[in-house]
Amino acid sequence: MKKLRIFSYLLIMLLILPLFNLTNTTKKAKASYYNGQGAFTGYEFMRVVDSTTPFYADFEGKNLLFYLPYTYYVRVLEKGEQLTHVECVGENIISIDGFVPTDMLYEDQLTVSSPYANVSLKIKNTATLFSDPDGVNAIHIVYGDRELKYYGTITKKDGARLFYVNYYNKIGYVKETDVLPFTISNHPNELTFIKTEEPDLPTSAQPNNPVESEDGFVTSLRIIIFGCLIIAGGIALAVALKNKPKAKKEGSYYDENDYE
Repeated sequence: MKKLRIFSYLLIMLLILPLFNLTNTTKKAKASYYNGQGAFTGYEFMRVVDSTTPFYADFEGKNLLFYLPYTYYVRVLEKGEQLTHVECVGENIISIDGFVPTDMLYEDQLTVSSPYANVSLKIKNTATLFSDPDGVNAIHIVYGDRELKYYGTITKKDGARLFYVNYYNKIGYVKETDVLPFTISNHPNELTFIKTEEPDLPTSAQPNNPVESEDGFVTSLRIIIFGCLIIAGGIALAVALKNKPKAKKEGSYYDENDYE
């Protein structure tokens, strides 16, 4: 009897333990990249899924620096409800940090390498590097055939475009008209944020038992486990009652010596 009880307790524990691991966890995009000083791993990255995703210099989101390159990643420093503090990091560029609207960034759960666009711009002849997108404050003269590292693009109200760049640790804007034509290819990672519509299958071709989603699977598994717990408890209770010593029956009995 004692062994049976111990077995019942062990069975119940084995059935309960998996419940503590049935939690849905959101995977974060992790990366390993080289910045000239060493390899870094374990950072959380989020993806730019719109060509008009702004990158601000301030937490209030008032000082717009540029728009981030489409399909690339920014490293998350601190996630906020409205704005997330991020960093543009990658190969052959100097990291800069700023703020991006949280709802415009996407966690695609993919492994990330070379998170930010590695693009070099070439000057046509001579260009001026400005500290502001309005082209008022000149900070450096850049001669022809020089290369500048690209961070992003900003478009003025009149339609003129400027590029936010780095030239020998001087960061500023250069006019599109002063730069040779260039292209930015999409990040090599799959564009998982683009939802594709799957064609409807004919009725006869549809499986009788469609595959359940992860949430549905977890729910079904929990129901099965709880059912097993109830059955195991019932069996243990039935065995315990069966082996319980019967109480002595009380009542009258007939003795041949009794007088009627």
